[in-house]
Amino acid sequence: MSDFREGEQRRQYFRLPYPASEQPVLVCGDVEHKVVEIAEGGIRVVLKPSIALDVDDIVSGTIQFHDEQTESVSGRVLRLDAGHAVVQLTLGISQHRVMQEQAFLRKKYPNFLRKP
Repeated sequence: MSDFREGEQRRQYFRLPYPASEQPVLVCGDVEHKVVEIAEGGIRVVLKPSIALDVDDIVSGTIQFHDEQTESVSGRVLRLDAGHAVVQLTLGISQHRVMQEQAFLRKKYPNFLRKP
């Protein structure tokens, strides 16, 4: 018998989605990607059409947040889908930063993170 109920989140880390107007930017060299979701262990980014990535490629760069603070990240591409890359981080975002971002989004967009 499974300890998980159907539909229950089974991820190791809490994922924090962003509204389009608040998405941080991942800077990799001279290329910038919008970050649509963060977690301590991974990120989801919008890929530029001119960038060719494959599963298992290494990605590293700096995420620039709304408050001008940055965090260095590095990891491998876990999955590619619908113009997005899911990157599993080996050098990731701190839990403190995720909590700061969640508090910011809840304050500015009180209904955005609520489940329907």
